[in-house]
Amino acid sequence: MKNLKSDPEGKRLLFALIDEPEVYALLAMHNLVRPGIVTRVRTVIDRIRPYVQSNGDDVELVEATSSVATVQLSGACNGCSATTSSLPTGIEEAIREGVSEITEVKVIQAQASAPIITIEALLGAKKKDSWTAGPSVDELTDGQLLRYDFDPADPLATDHPEGLLFVRVGPSIQAFENRCAHQGLPLERGFFDAEAGTITCPWHGFRFDCLSGECLTAPQAQLMTIPVRVTNRTVEVKLK
Repeated sequence: MKNLKSDPEGKRLLFALIDEPEVYALLAMHNLVRPGIVTRVRTVIDRIRPYVQSNGDDVELVEATSSVATVQLSGACNGCSATTSSLPTGIEEAIREGVSEITEVKVIQAQASAPIITIEALLGAKKKDSWTAGPSVDELTDGQLLRYDFDPADPLATDHPEGLLFVRVGPSIQAFENRCAHQGLPLERGFFDAEAGTITCPWHGFRFDCLSGECLTAPQAQLMTIPVRVTNRTVEVKLK
């Protein structure tokens, strides 16, 4: 790579090679290419999200350019002044500290929408709980992947024949459809690098951010994330 970079024609060929997913996967596996700025900002946000959610709020990345990141706050903090609330300041400091290229963080508030009263609510019907029980927290080992399959008699087993893939990094738990975004093959035997925060597909070497699901090999690909919550030491998932 040093020889290619030192020669103009070699540099052009190197950039052309990196556009090939298999070559990018190999270089990324050996840490010879650096994740994009969007991936790194999203990683910081995923790391601080449990703290933000503990206060009844949530934060999402809207956009990240070469020096500016825009995030959106929602929840209990929605409508509060960014100049008087400590939460936006803490988010800004975390992003700027975690991604050195970012010099400005814009915090915008989610627009509150008017509540919609459903027919079921008017009739007093009980809203169906869309959360489904998954594995126990004790089954999740920090630094390992866990495949979870639904009972064969459960219709969800048909909807998710490869099961779900759970990953735990410290206090953070994430769930994905157990299908690589490349060719839809199962990921449970993939390589999980907790330090780098990546999952590498065992079939063709595609690498994914273990918290956001973003593909580091082919930016247009993305693992399908599943919302999770923990209730009485049981990880619950929200499936549409």
